[in-house]
Amino acid sequence: MRGAYPHLPRGRALLYVLLTAAYVASPVDAIPDVFPVIGWTDDAGVLMWALRGMVRESGRFVEWERAGGPPAVGRGR
Repeated sequence: MRGAYPHLPRGRALLYVLLTAAYVASPVDAIPDVFPVIGWTDDAGVLMWALRGMVRESGRFVEWERAGGPPAVGRGR
């Protein structure tokens, strides 16, 4: 939240979330949603790809924080 994590700028993370939400909500898809079940698979695939990326980056953040990321608010340096 403080923007101290240098490997993923806050704006880029927000952009990924917004683009994923826009694709899932958009009526324009690679496979139209008119076709039941199969039309939803591309939406599910994009959503799974985005969630996988967030989980992977969360793990990297935890490793970075444990390796000596910036001190937490309220603690001395």
